[in-house]
Amino acid sequence: MTTMCQLTAEVGEDARFPELARGWFAGVLADLLADVEAGLAAGRALYKRDPRDASVDTLWGEPHAVHAILQVTKKPNGPIARWVQYSPAAWRRFLDGMSGYPYGAVMGITPLDENGRPFADEGTATIEVSRLRNDPRWAMFSFTVGAALAGPSQVAGQWTGFARQQAEAMDAVYAEIGHPTSGFTLLEYANRSRPEKNIPQSRTRLRGYSWATLVPPELVSELGGIGALRASGAFDQADELSDGAAWLQATANPGDYDEQAARQVFEALAPVLIGGMAERWPGRSHPPLAFGVNADDYRREDA
Repeated sequence: MTTMCQLTAEVGEDARFPELARGWFAGVLADLLADVEAGLAAGRALYKRDPRDASVDTLWGEPHAVHAILQVTKKPNGPIARWVQYSPAAWRRFLDGMSGYPYGAVMGITPLDENGRPFADEGTATIEVSRLRNDPRWAMFSFTVGAALAGPSQVAGQWTGFARQQAEAMDAVYAEIGHPTSGFTLLEYANRSRPEKNIPQSRTRLRGYSWATLVPPELVSELGGIGALRASGAFDQADELSDGAAWLQATANPGDYDEQAARQVFEALAPVLIGGMAERWPGRSHPPLAFGVNADDYRREDA
């Protein structure tokens, strides 16, 4: 299963953003993708090829090389930035470029197998930082990794430790680990709401929930505090972070998170979740979520 971790923070245009962005890219590589980082450092040869050709039958490079590309988008509505092949010099320029407060920065990673071809089954990774185009005070930090690079035990261990550390460093107002959603949360997909509307309201309404969810301190208070969340029975783990936010994990292992567990999480968090009916998508598989319910119907009378 491909898994995504995403965090949201209000960073403004101050010195924190470049520092946090560089820390996110470098930290994901060093702490979570050490084999990939070692492969990049080894400098195994990559072959010239048409970048539009993603065929797994094409030889991309030497056995066990790592193909990586970098992209920085400087303006919110500017031209699409070109991808740059990873090299030590390009990587330094990429990280230095965070000082220019870009609206988007992406690193795409494709490790190659023993034959010099891309892994055919969930073997890629993406690390990304972006700022909200209509309100650039807000930044989103994410990484998405295929099952070939991160199994459930690693997600439950290293991923959560890294995400919690980063969340505390940036005073994150939302975080989740679960199904990949390309900038949305699963709840936003299901109730057809927009991140650009919900993100600036993150301290008054929770954008979603997943196997692991961070709830900001303002909303923890509305839910009755960390003790009430623990007593709800919806979470295998409910920890209070240094700023008063709650880090919640529904099950011990992400592979055990199913629709029944998602329903319990929804009911525990519904009073502070964004409203709108969560509907199934016709003809598509559904990651765990509580469908057919609207958080507006669970508001407390004094909310």
